[in-house]
Amino acid sequence: KKGSKDYIHQGKRIALNSKLEQLFIELKNKLSIPFFLSGSGSTLIFFSKKDFKREREIIKNIADNYGIVNYFIETEVNNKGIIISKDGD
Repeated sequence: KKGSKDYIHQGKRIALNSKLEQLFIELKNKLSIPFFLSGSGSTLIFFSKKDFKREREIIKNIADNYGIVNYFIETEVNNKGIIISKDGD
């Protein structure tokens, strides 16, 4: 999955919180879309052009199971400099 890792921050941030680490592992196993942990370490970022309803439910259920507060903010990338040709690119 291209674009699905913050090589500078991700490993260090995940290691600070075992629940977040377990969430991350479980999401990697259940989702086919790319995602990464933001540099601040408190936000997971996903990229997709498809309907996100199924994934949103999976993420919410897993996060709830670990007691992780979760909110979804969806936005559309419309800058012509960023083109997502298909999931995983």
